[in-house]
Amino acid sequence: MARNRFPKSERLVSDKLEDMLFATGRSQSATAYPLRAVWLLRTADEAPRVQLLVSAPKKRLHHAVDRNRAKRQIREAWRLNSQALRNAIPQGRQLLMALIWMSPKPMPTQLVFAKTTALLEQIRTRQENQGNNTAAAGTAAGGNAAPTTTPTTAQTTTLTTKPTPAQTTTPTPAQTTTPI
Repeated sequence: MARNRFPKSERLVSDKLEDMLFATGRSQSATAYPLRAVWLLRTADEAPRVQLLVSAPKKRLHHAVDRNRAKRQIREAWRLNSQALRNAIPQGRQLLMALIWMSPKPMPTQLVFAKTTALLEQIRTRQENQGNNTAAAGTAAGGNAAPTTTPTTAQTTTLTTKPTPAQTTTPTPAQTTTPI
């Protein structure tokens, strides 16, 4: 059984990496209220595969107790659910990620866990899809890709519907105009 940990080496604390995550315009984002995830997959040799930034802004949660609780909930949900995402990151790549609290009020722990899990799964599937698309583009350029076919009009079916009585209206006497 793998140990679920969140060591200090996986915490995103470098200003340079934070600027790279938020300022370059190459990052992606997803939202599962009350959380928003922003991430960037980059090339890195010696760095940890994933680095995480957890943020609960004072603009959203005004009391320090609420901000600390929100960050604790996010870190715990990350610790328990991040292994699949860590395994999906290819060798020689690093995922920089920020989980940002968006709600103006505290939320139950179970909801935060569910939303964090949903975000991590969404990020993992997006990264896998991008990896497949990149691999497909590489093989297409090399000429080793299998030919793809697009459906013709005979293969696709269209659904025609009749208008409902609510969609077909007859003009009322007030709507009709008479010539003068």
